[in-house]
Amino acid sequence: LRSGARNAHSDDTKNVREAIVPWLNILFPKMDPPLDPDSRDNRGLYHDDTGRLLCPIDYDWDDEEVRTAIREGDSEYPVTADSWFRGLYPPDGFDPEQPEVGLFKNVVLLKVFKFIFTSPLSVKTMPKGVDRENVGSMSKRNVAAIIGLKAVTGCSIGYAAVQISQYRVALSDANHWDESDGAFDHITFYNNIVEYFEFPPGPRACADVNRLLDFWNTYVICARHRDLP
Repeated sequence: LRSGARNAHSDDTKNVREAIVPWLNILFPKMDPPLDPDSRDNRGLYHDDTGRLLCPIDYDWDDEEVRTAIREGDSEYPVTADSWFRGLYPPDGFDPEQPEVGLFKNVVLLKVFKFIFTSPLSVKTMPKGVDRENVGSMSKRNVAAIIGLKAVTGCSIGYAAVQISQYRVALSDANHWDESDGAFDHITFYNNIVEYFEFPPGPRACADVNRLLDFWNTYVICARHRDLP
């Protein structure tokens, strides 16, 4: 059973990793240079566009001095899992005064979840880089139906969070997923996401989480064939 679980996790990781780069090029058509699925030479903090997506929301990426400090690893501008990064938000950004608005509404994150739980074919745009044979077999077994997932939960997002880490790796110049990427720890990232959904600090935060889960359920579970925003 454990071996099967490991194999399923490995399959998810492989397929998600191959799918993400084409999605990013579609989502950000003006990315310069566009991401090459076969090379990591032009990714990470030194690429203006992927750097912006990797930048913690606490920093102003448009400030050249701040951007330089981040790239040089200045201790006053650490890039860690203790801050949400811009790539978790919609392309039109976020409100610094209300950082919870738009959080986890990035279309790539929704695509990753749908890719895993409702089948790759449920994602609006199928990237050319995905293994078609594997996609065909996966689409025949809707994971959400198999495990009885009728609504998005903190636990299911917790699992997807591990795969969402592939999104961050795809943006970076790292050659493979590891528990840490410089000062950014992916296990801490996973735990922070689960904590956000499962342990909101008060009534207002709980209401925000419930609205966010309703949003996810609308596009992922209740309307599996609805176009992603």
